[in-house]
Amino acid sequence: MPAQARSSIPSLPRVEDVELSRNLLVPRRSVAHIKDGRHLELHVEHGSVWLTQDGSTEDVLLESGDSFRIAHDGLTLISACARTPFALVRIEPSMMVKPPLRSRIAERFWSWWAGLCVETTLRGNL
Repeated sequence: MPAQARSSIPSLPRVEDVELSRNLLVPRRSVAHIKDGRHLELHVEHGSVWLTQDGSTEDVLLESGDSFRIAHDGLTLISACARTPFALVRIEPSMMVKPPLRSRIAERFWSWWAGLCVETTLRGNL
């Protein structure tokens, strides 16, 4: 692209400081910057976005309902496509979340209880 053409392109406003498990509203002609977002899951709730990752040779177009996992640390740019006034993107960590302690204890108790009942039934049938 010639230098003269580059200087005529308006600079885009930046949306920064993305927090985890948040909705990100990206207005048309804005760019969201995610730094070191490896393994974050992006879910497009409304609109469509163009996504570019540092370290990747391919860009990605995501429509409403699509999901994408950021594969590399570095800078990831998300911009709303021109055909929608804004895009709404939900950002979540993609790691497994441990169930609450109460649920884990209940699951183990019921597993133990079911095993005890089966054992008692088998002993009675022998």
